[in-house]
Amino acid sequence: MAGRPKVSDPKQTLGGRVAGSVVAKFLAIAKKERRKPSELVALVVEDYVAAYEKENGPISLPSPGSSPTQ
Repeated sequence: MAGRPKVSDPKQTLGGRVAGSVVAKFLAIAKKERRKPSELVALVVEDYVAAYEKENGPISLPSPGSSPTQ
């Protein structure tokens, strides 16, 4: 497992559509944990990627400067 991204790793925006009730619950969790929603989203995504790599092995990334495939 690679752990958290390096501080020097540039941040990018990630968007998606989620049911309103899920968003409301997510915001309630963020408030309860005293986190900004964007920080909690980053944490959830990082944890998911780490769990995926733990089960499936490391994910190879394209070389810097090339576009990732979807």
